[in-house]
Amino acid sequence: MGGDMSQDNGQGKWSGRSLASRGKHRFFYVLLRYVGLKPAKVILFFVVLFYSLCPGVYRRGQPYLKRRFGRSSILRGYWHTLRLYWNFGQVLLERAAGGILGNIDIISDEKDTAQLNEFLHEGRGVILLNAHVGFWQISFAGLDEGTRLNIFYRRAAGDVDKHYFEHNGASKSPDMHFIHAEKSSLSSIALASAIVRGEIVCMVGDRVLPGEKLQVRCKFLGGEIIVPGLPYMVASITGAPVMVALVHRTGPVRGRNVVYRIIKVPPRLPRDEAALRPYAQMFADALEEYAREHPYQFFNIFDMWTN
Repeated sequence: MGGDMSQDNGQGKWSGRSLASRGKHRFFYVLLRYVGLKPAKVILFFVVLFYSLCPGVYRRGQPYLKRRFGRSSILRGYWHTLRLYWNFGQVLLERAAGGILGNIDIISDEKDTAQLNEFLHEGRGVILLNAHVGFWQISFAGLDEGTRLNIFYRRAAGDVDKHYFEHNGASKSPDMHFIHAEKSSLSSIALASAIVRGEIVCMVGDRVLPGEKLQVRCKFLGGEIIVPGLPYMVASITGAPVMVALVHRTGPVRGRNVVYRIIKVPPRLPRDEAALRPYAQMFADALEEYAREHPYQFFNIFDMWTN
């Protein structure tokens, strides 16, 4: 499986290009459909073992692992790497299994669901802010199907891995609408319009897309990272609350969605980094809390720290 395992473009930057070829992805899709998840996972383990031994792939996980665990011996460093990639491989495989076999089980705490419904019943839209952790690409599968989901979405060049909703036509659901990030001027209007209609907008808050000008520096794991400022700017314009909802894998095709923060951004903030930084930092603090709780389910496998 490849997916976002190939985050590094060779210069420490995120690229989104899949590590494995289209044919290798299809091989696993066929296995899932005709043999099942368990046999596919046995083969996956040896694939992950091979990739983890590749020096280039090994190095990609080191910026995060060294900040999370500190300096380690060569043996322990490889153990951390193998566990990180094994968890990531399982997430990619089970994401496909969720789409092909239709057995997704994502649950949320009752208090978090009640808070989301309270916001929606008030006629206010909600920004669900996710990150590349755990089952991030199927986290919204556990949401109420009666609520329209607007997913801020970008298909990176070279990404050949199918998302779970692309396997069985789930993307054609009337309750799921995609706002393409490539169309920057139109996407901002579409995001605000969805919130004004009282709908849910799903975004990721840990990676800046190419060409995105509104960027915010935040402290994270002892260093500094850059995150997009768009979610907080949209929240300021529309008055929508931002729910930082991060999902962790609890078992095969099972996960739990947890709201780590509810961020309320004041209206009419200026469009600059200094004004948005306190709210982006709340997200970064939630992300760091998650990384400490689930260290092998943090999948920004590239150097996201700035010099």
